[in-house]
Amino acid sequence: MFPIEPFEYTFVDIGISNWQLSPFMARTVIGIEFFIGFLFVFQLGIRSFASKLSIGLLSFFTIYLGILMMMNGNNSNCGCFGEMLPMTPLQSILKNIVLLTLSIYLLKKGFEINYGRVKTWLAVTFFVLALAFTFIRNPVDLDYSEAYLQEKEANFFLPLDTLIKSATVVPVPADIKEGKKIMAFLSSSCPHCKIAAAKLRIMKEKNPDFPLYFVINGKDEDIKKFREYTKSTNIPWTKLNGKNFVYLAGVSMPRIMLVNKQQVEVELTYFTLDQGEIEKWLAKP
Repeated sequence: MFPIEPFEYTFVDIGISNWQLSPFMARTVIGIEFFIGFLFVFQLGIRSFASKLSIGLLSFFTIYLGILMMMNGNNSNCGCFGEMLPMTPLQSILKNIVLLTLSIYLLKKGFEINYGRVKTWLAVTFFVLALAFTFIRNPVDLDYSEAYLQEKEANFFLPLDTLIKSATVVPVPADIKEGKKIMAFLSSSCPHCKIAAAKLRIMKEKNPDFPLYFVINGKDEDIKKFREYTKSTNIPWTKLNGKNFVYLAGVSMPRIMLVNKQQVEVELTYFTLDQGEIEKWLAKP
């Protein structure tokens, strides 16, 4: 659940949710997992519904992981344990096969306590507690996009000549100073930058006309891992290190700027990124 954003974005990435619903969907799935855990720990309804629910959820995730492998190969983090324990889709499918086998065994021969008349009420209580916990522990921020973008910002000039002259590895495109650009200044060692890059990459895939550009700070090997992890290898980018990066981006990462002819009109954080609102900004004359 910390960070929960990469898990949220997977629902958008595979096309079963939009940006607005994905935070609720992610927390609901985690809540259901937590609920199943309650049932197993208290040996409640093991053979009547707990094991069946476990088999259903594991089957859903196994199908999802299969889709993930077909879309992105086997070199990404499936997100099953968040950022704490990275696993490839294949590793997670093998884990799920073991858990499915155990769940089927419990369905056939598992022991369950007879709670009598309170069985249903106890199950409902556990479900409400499990679901509520995920939303209380990590609340959904509903007040983040439209109001933020409509707020007046103090425009400032972004001296992109510094980027053009100092960037290494990949030459900066000649038209970087023209028109509107979404400039993301990222550090390869920053966990929030990974979240931002993944979200921006999905936005670019949903709308190929997004004028998105990454400026990444870090060692070559770390940048390579960063781009592979966020699946952003197709996003135009360049490397900028040292004082020139700090001069343009400051020290707080990630820094995402909506730039119009080198004039920064809006600044965003990774959690205030909203595809619909950015598209409205791009459509303005």
